[in-house]
Amino acid sequence: MPNLSTTYLGLNLKNPLVASASPFINIPDYPHVGDLYRRIAAFERHVIVDSEGLARIAGSPKAQNMVVLGAAMHLFPFKRETCLEFVEMMFKAKSEKLVKTNTEAFAFGERISALFRAGLEAGLGADPTRRLCFAADPRGEIETDSLDAWKTLFEKHPTILPNDGWGAKERIPITRAKAEEILAEGKA
Repeated sequence: MPNLSTTYLGLNLKNPLVASASPFINIPDYPHVGDLYRRIAAFERHVIVDSEGLARIAGSPKAQNMVVLGAAMHLFPFKRETCLEFVEMMFKAKSEKLVKTNTEAFAFGERISALFRAGLEAGLGADPTRRLCFAADPRGEIETDSLDAWKTLFEKHPTILPNDGWGAKERIPITRAKAEEILAEGKA
């Protein structure tokens, strides 16, 4: 009998899990996204990325798979450059624009995944970390040493940022100055 504290649906909760926040809802009784987020958060080393939103910022919603690939890159036994060479090889014959879009989507996934992992490591918790990553501008500044300021903001106002990627109307830099600005302006 598996230990329920270390397994979930037969999966070891100590294993890493990288997931897209953009579900493909193909059945009528698809679970509520909030329930899925809670289930994913049970994994000690989880990352949830807004693959649809990040792919759109990169230039095409079709690049979601590259966002997730970038988000999982830290788990692979090969170098980042090897993966990017493969991406270039796959898309170069089609167009340079596709290479740029997919390379950028990969980089966005990688950046937001690093922020997600840093947020969990800094003790933000799964929900605030997800909210922060969904609001983060992958093209802008991301200061992981500012996470203490964001933690303070979330402790005072747990729902200050959107709960999902689709709710993030404005992407923001993840800096100490931005966290303090939000708190000072009373947006929180």
